[in-house]
Amino acid sequence: MAAAELARIGGRAPVPGGLTPTERHVAELVARGHTNTEVAAQLFLSVKTVAAHLTRVYAKLGVRSRSELAAAWPTVADQGA
Repeated sequence: MAAAELARIGGRAPVPGGLTPTERHVAELVARGHTNTEVAAQLFLSVKTVAAHLTRVYAKLGVRSRSELAAAWPTVADQGA
């Protein structure tokens, strides 16, 4: 319901699975082995912003490390997280 309201008023609704588009992009790059610095450069974000997104990704996906994220990512990506 909230996603529909955001779409109606022009806000950005999260993608299915609970990750925002930016969180999904950060997660994908980290799962591929990129460092926070590399992700920040590629997405034109600060390293602190990447770390904040990554913290939220970990919480939403129930993982605690980059290696757990990398292991879980193929399944998560297939589900449209």
